[in-house]
Amino acid sequence: MDFRKFTILAAIAAALPTAAAAPAFALGDGPGIASDWADLTVPQAECFARGEAAIQRIGFGEVERTKYSRFGTREGYTVSVRCIEEKRIVLFMASGRDRKQAQSLQLDLHRNYLKAQ
Repeated sequence: MDFRKFTILAAIAAALPTAAAAPAFALGDGPGIASDWADLTVPQAECFARGEAAIQRIGFGEVERTKYSRFGTREGYTVSVRCIEEKRIVLFMASGRDRKQAQSLQLDLHRNYLKAQ
């Protein structure tokens, strides 16, 4: 193999890892996560009811349930209301591919939870 062909092949081989990584950079720095909290001033069952209503009001449809949380998923975003009576706290969280959108969803979730008071 002559030196010119070797140089071209070496340059292509060196560029492959960079080209393979480019799509990851194009997608952004990773998921956006936003959270906030408030004092829990109602019984846990009422907190869950308010959380479910808030999730549905902001368009997340079907609500999923765990022991401490209610959450919904839509178009790559997840919102959650977590009610922890023992700690007297309610958490509002949103995550997805864009940090600004996650922050906006988290604020909407929190506001809609408070509307139920």
